[in-house]
Amino acid sequence: MTESLTAGGEMTTNESSCIFEFMSRLAFYCGGQPDGESIAVYRSGEVIKYEYVFGDDRPVSERVLAKSPDLAKKVIEIIERNSGLLKTIPDRLNNMSFDGTLDFFRFGDKVISGLNIHRYNIKYFREAFRDHPEALRSMEHGNLVLDIYNEIVEEINRLVPGADMDVFMEEFPPHKTE
Repeated sequence: MTESLTAGGEMTTNESSCIFEFMSRLAFYCGGQPDGESIAVYRSGEVIKYEYVFGDDRPVSERVLAKSPDLAKKVIEIIERNSGLLKTIPDRLNNMSFDGTLDFFRFGDKVISGLNIHRYNIKYFREAFRDHPEALRSMEHGNLVLDIYNEIVEEINRLVPGADMDVFMEEFPPHKTE
């Protein structure tokens, strides 16, 4: 049995211990339609992909991609190395988005959620959001979350054949070339 995030960011409790999970679900859609997915890494080394339909917090399917105790060790090392930084990041990020994807990240016991968590070009948004410093700070926190996420995803892609998870590298908005 496994434990996974629900769309509300709560855990469903079962026997295994989830150490990392990324879930992305649509913020608005029609009930019963495909809605998103998550990938989770457990202490046992199991790597499981979950799929969801809109309107149901429980996964409609789960597929074990691999069992890699080495991956579990690497993920724990990354989370422990970043534990001080993770403590500074709020559980909910508000970058002033109103629609798009609901993104959830689990790093050990820390769950962080928000709409449209992207890698933001802070220089671009600094002027545009000068009257909204909390949104700008949330974007900066989102970048930190993605730094940790990317490091874990690189290990997943290296140790789990076929995982092919995306790494968030491009900034939003993209740099303009002159």
